[in-house]
Amino acid sequence: MNVQNASLIVDMTRSLPPVAPSFNSALGVSLRGIASRSDLAGLLRAATPIGSNRDRAAARMWLAPRYPELGDERRVIVTNGTQSALLLFLRIHAPIGSVILAEHLSYGVLSNLARAAGVRVRGVPLDSEGMIPDEFERLCRESSPVALYCNPTVHNPTTSTLPAERRVAIAAIARRFGVKIFEDEPLGLLHPDAPSPIAALVPEASWYTMGMTKCLAQGIRVAFCVIPKGIDIPMELGDVGRLSYWLPSPLSLALVTEMIENGLAQTILGEISRECQRRQELACDLLRNFPILCPPRSMHLWLQLPARATEEQIVPKLASQGVLVRGSAQFITEVQGKGVNALRLSLSSPSSLELVYKGLKLIATLISF
Repeated sequence: MNVQNASLIVDMTRSLPPVAPSFNSALGVSLRGIASRSDLAGLLRAATPIGSNRDRAAARMWLAPRYPELGDERRVIVTNGTQSALLLFLRIHAPIGSVILAEHLSYGVLSNLARAAGVRVRGVPLDSEGMIPDEFERLCRESSPVALYCNPTVHNPTTSTLPAERRVAIAAIARRFGVKIFEDEPLGLLHPDAPSPIAALVPEASWYTMGMTKCLAQGIRVAFCVIPKGIDIPMELGDVGRLSYWLPSPLSLALVTEMIENGLAQTILGEISRECQRRQELACDLLRNFPILCPPRSMHLWLQLPARATEEQIVPKLASQGVLVRGSAQFITEVQGKGVNALRLSLSSPSSLELVYKGLKLIATLISF
């Protein structure tokens, strides 16, 4: 990459959480809390695949604001991140050669994970409110999918949040066609006013997953998964449950549990939320003359480009000036799918508000011509 202003480099490609001011001290307090455990040596020897009762109770406490209907922690399993949880889900519910559905634009690594699992992805068309239920039903009829991957709350990449009535419709369609649901909600706690999860509407056939990366720190690879209601966990996991690739590090899990129990995880979440709000307000001010979608506390925004400025032109031009962004083409789920000439700009990953300002000013200047 030829970067003319190498001293700038504003990376707005990855949706990383901003570093919370209290994170370092909270990490120290929590690590000391782990070190004081009388069973510290046994923590590594006796780690359970789905998490201990203590870990799962902490997960239940963390998920409760978004998913109070889940009941107790017996429905919760713990994985080493959302990608592992999704691959685990696909191994269990999507036979090789089967079809799964997802939003037309979706999580950037979904296609890679689908290939690894030997399944095909078809994209469900979107509008400004998210997945279109009628289109979901059409594809259920046409493609006989076994599962749906969805990200209905502050969707990646478009930032849309699926309205409650659409969630009800999608849940009903999935139930009627026997489609399993994997609902990915990494930003749910940053947007507590979002409608109830789809998983709460069809609990007998849904996996609801929330990774800790966005709420605490990028390097914490732990995700909490709520598996279907009334299902025995060993039966749900089957032979895949004997594999270890999806298991979290016992020390990482112990750290997350400690931070939830001592309340510091909630403190960090609040600090991340406030910083996201500052950045979102700055972005909405700087880009007020452009067609953007950027809800309150959003970690990223969606910028529709004018016809005269294609993403294929704009992305490399910005890179040459030290601003790195992703175009819609990087979020297409289907092999033959098309982009929509838009950019996803991560507001949360630059290390400072000043860098966010500089990056957005350059973007605004470039697309104004």
